Amino acid sequence: EGLMVMASSSATTGAAPAGNPPPILVPSKVEEAVEALTGPGGDAIIELILNGKRLGEKGAENLSQEIAKHSTLRKLTLTANRINNTDAEWIFTALQWNASLAEVDLSVNQITHKASPKIKLALMKNSTLTKVMLNSNGLGVEGAAILANGLQHNLMLKTLGLDYNSIADEGAKHLAAALEVNSTLIA
Repeated sequence: EGLMVMASSSATTGAAPAGNPPPILVPSKVEEAVEALTGPGGDAIIELILNGKRLGEKGAENLSQEIAKHSTLRKLTLTANRINNTDAEWIFTALQWNASLAEVDLSVNQITHKASPKIKLALMKNSTLTKVMLNSNGLGVEGAAILANGLQHNLMLKTLGLDYNSIADEGAKHLAAALEVNSTLIA
């Protein structure tokens, strides 16, 4: 339990040494993530990994507020956190304003087509995201159609993971049409 920080390939448990913040943060709770991002040395954190936790609406809201303004965070991994549509809306609203994140992984959550409009806006407004993983959610055909519209306006994204989202042939057709316009997406 507790906060795990990693530098390069080594890992330690406990608080980071004063004046030497970790570039990779692996907290055990969302509150620790928010505290580390806002605390001394938080601007040196380049990767946040928070997997297998339940963020809750307040946790997602607080984390999103920090993500929106954080200027050095490059990779955000929030897999298997039972993130629902409301949580996802907070996160993707933050991504509209974040100018540093390149990779976001929200796979294995509970995100459906209802969050797709916020995801679409993030894809349209964010100019730094190159990889977004949404595997094993519930976006469905309707979500794929909405995301396809956002992809037509995104010139940075190279990878979009949508495996196991029940998008069916119809959803795949929407995405294929978007690829006719978007030449940067390769996976």
